[in-house]
Amino acid sequence: MRRFALPYLALSLLATAALAGPYFVEVTGAYNQYDMGTVNGYLDSVNEDSGSDAFEHLDSGGSWGVNLGRIYNNRMASSIGYERLYASVASTPPPVTMTINAPANILRFQLAYALAKWGSVIPFVQGGAGFIWNSGYLEYLDENGNNKRHDFSGGTLALEALLGAEVRLNDRFGLNLSGGYRFADVSDPEWDASSFGGYGTFNGPGFDYSGLLVRVGLRIGLNWSGMGDAGDTRDESEDATGWM
Repeated sequence: MRRFALPYLALSLLATAALAGPYFVEVTGAYNQYDMGTVNGYLDSVNEDSGSDAFEHLDSGGSWGVNLGRIYNNRMASSIGYERLYASVASTPPPVTMTINAPANILRFQLAYALAKWGSVIPFVQGGAGFIWNSGYLEYLDENGNNKRHDFSGGTLALEALLGAEVRLNDRFGLNLSGGYRFADVSDPEWDASSFGGYGTFNGPGFDYSGLLVRVGLRIGLNWSGMGDAGDTRDESEDATGWM
């Protein structure tokens, strides 16, 4: 149930919002590529030892996120947010029965800069920095048919840079699409075992979530006028450039 807590909170806030102010909430979904070279090398060794094509590479996964932000003027906006990444791969038995589940979480700060405003379209650049951590498991059947599971966890710095555009739907809503690259290599997670036996050559693979990403977001202005006045954040050039 915890995975639904943040989206539920965001929707609860929106239920009380009437007019757009300088504060906003954004709900996002994304497609992410992963540079899981070490993990994929291990999967190749499992395929080789079993003489099969039990595994495909772990190369990508989806994600969802929620951000809370503020627009400072007609060009600049910042936000803090959470994103949940999904990464898993499973064998196609027989002869191997194995699953690697490696979801990750990101807490980050983002800064966006509007480049221009063409009618209802606003191109922008965005950078983000935060912390990524994962917590997952490798589970398999050993040569005696016994179920084995080994948990892992780790964390590191996450950085991303994106270029995108937002379409202003009205004074409160904006739909955006962006693409870019993320650096996030959990290279040294802690495992509950150093040797697994079974198939392949295992030496404690790390999990590299670095790669290209494409993200879509729905941004909704809030009416938190008591915390700031949208009129104070605008200038005479609002009709030519700007977010809100």
